[in-house]
Amino acid sequence: NLLDCLPEWQDKDVVEKFKFPKFNEALERIHNPKSAEDITHDSNFIRRLAYDEMLAMQLALRVAKVNVTNDDNSSLVAKNILAEKLLRILPFELTKAQTEAVLQIQNDLISKKKMTRLLQGDVGCGKTIVAALAILHVIEAGKQAAFMVPTGVLAKQHESFFNEYFSQLNIETAI
Repeated sequence: NLLDCLPEWQDKDVVEKFKFPKFNEALERIHNPKSAEDITHDSNFIRRLAYDEMLAMQLALRVAKVNVTNDDNSSLVAKNILAEKLLRILPFELTKAQTEAVLQIQNDLISKKKMTRLLQGDVGCGKTIVAALAILHVIEAGKQAAFMVPTGVLAKQHESFFNEYFSQLNIETAI
């Protein structure tokens, strides 16, 4: 059996703590289940491989973040004039968390490393305004920016938001 030669790559303590099966056993059982329970969403075989996949992804992202720099070693420096104008015309003030996220993103943009960042939050928490301020930083640094969303309906909603505020800054948007 070719699976027998696959070494266990997880720390022994992790395997014991979560009562995971061995790596090669988990692979064998999801491809050749002995019962329907072997391939249910809460199967220990599935949980084991999901854990492996998540850990591998996190390790790969960490390696990429540490080792990747821009090809031209350029940074996107801006005076934040556009961002300050936007903040003055908004009908609300940024929260402490939004302000911190904006500062972290701006620090990434002015560094010589590529930014690998996930902006995460509940619906309505203000991710769009944080992204808008990042976009203004990029535009002010002389570049173009793209804002991507998963559906056409959401794209139209965001286009409306960006047009409402960016038009006041003489910035053209397009969907």
